Amino acid sequence: MAGRSQDSSMLYAVVIFVALFIVSTALAVVFYLKITDLQAAFGVAQLAKLPAFIEARKLNFARLHDHLARYEDALLLPHATPRSDPAWFAYPITVRREAGFTRADLVEHLEANKVATRFLFGGNLVRQPAFSGAPHRIVGELTNSDTVMASTFFIGVYPGLDEPRLAYMLDVFDRFFARRAGGPM
Repeated sequence: MAGRSQDSSMLYAVVIFVALFIVSTALAVVFYLKITDLQAAFGVAQLAKLPAFIEARKLNFARLHDHLARYEDALLLPHATPRSDPAWFAYPITVRREAGFTRADLVEHLEANKVATRFLFGGNLVRQPAFSGAPHRIVGELTNSDTVMASTFFIGVYPGLDEPRLAYMLDVFDRFFARRAGGPM
């Protein structure tokens, strides 16, 4: 199990790096952003709500994580790095190669049952058309980046998710895995 946690930490370190790179590159290359006074006023007003938002995101993440841990043989789940206390934006899930199903299978089931999913922002940027002409160098095989591109998605931990909605999301996961195991839906 220790190997899986280390694999998870390494994979999600790549995920975070890729996400930050894409956002910073997109902002630098595509957009020129200048905040207005009105936007700043909205931001200042939202800051008062930030501690409650952070706490709700952490609780939602923990609820998902505690429940989905039973499926770690098929799913690579996120773990916070040592000495960190993240306020998670979302709950990233990677379908393991040996799972017996694909990311598409699981995402299709979740979406068909009204559980919203999103693919991770870019995965292996070398394979993204928007960056095809960008100068770059490659070190190694980019295996983790390819895994993220092909097998990772995330579900939200929005602070407005209440217990009935979280329970529903988890029930949808349970039904997927019950069907995969040949059990009742």
